[in-house]
Formats: sequence, structure tokens, C-alpha cells
Amino acid sequence: MPDVVAKVGVNQGWGGAWAQFGYDESFLGTDGYAAKLGLHLNMPNMPGSSLRLIGTYANNANIYSTGQFDAISSEWSILASYNQQFTETLGVSVAGHYYNNLHAGLATTGINAYAAETSVVWFPVSQFEVRSELAYSKIETLDGTVSGFLRFTRYF
Repeated sequence: MPDVVAKVGVNQGWGGAWAQFGYDESFLGTDGYAAKLGLHLNMPNMPGSSLRLIGTYANNANIYSTGQFDAISSEWSILASYNQQFTETLGVSVAGHYYNNLHAGLATTGINAYAAETSVVWFPVSQFEVRSELAYSKIETLDGTVSGFLRFTRYF
């Protein structure tokens, strides 16, 4: 049986909202599904600035149950992010993601996790981007990890 995937949404001047569903009948020899709801709100009088909320539920680990920015799979999770566009060339975003009841293979663990990140995107000149990111993630029973990068991109 093929996987079943559906998404319905609306995009307008105020932002957008969507719902997604995915069913995978053959992940690790069993079936599983995940559902996701999302909301994107554009900030009035602040072009390019926005707030995003995304909630996910998955009955077990499957191809559709991973987090928005990483490969963590949990029973349910919530992501909140905010992007502030200060000028046409400079934007800063912050995000937080909470994961409840992580999956380990087909079993849930009762362990929770969270992640936070901030990023800065700057276009000092036309077609040249400087992007930096700093992230922290923590699984309840393990030490937290910090990661980050600085990337320079030239567009042609």
C-alpha cells in the first residue's frame, strides 16, 4: 500500500494556516501516522516579520513524525518561532521546540526534550548573504548540546 499524505491550507495577507496528515504503512515493519497543525502570522506594520506556531502528534516513530528542523521523533511536539526583519537586509529569528515522550524505534520512552535556536541573516551587499545560527538542545536524561555555524553565500 502506498503512503497517504494530505495537506490543506490557506495563505492570505495576514499569514496562513495549514493541516497535514501522513500515513506510513511500512516503517520498521509496522504502520504509523502523524498529524500537524500550523499557523503563520505576519506582523502588522512590520514587513517580513512573523510568528509561527506548529503542533505535531504521531502515534509512533514514522517517516512523518520528525521535528520541523531536526530528526527528533516524539509523540507530540510544539514549535514556536519569531522572525523580526529589522531592515531589508537584516533579520533575526528565535525559536523554541518542545518534544513530549520521545520515540525509540517503535516504543515511546517517557523522556522529553527541548531545543532553542537563534539566527541572524544579513545581506551586506546585493547577492551576498551572511548567516549565523546558535542552537541548544537537551534531552532530559542527557547533557545538553550547543551547536552553531557561520555561513557566507554568494548568489549568481
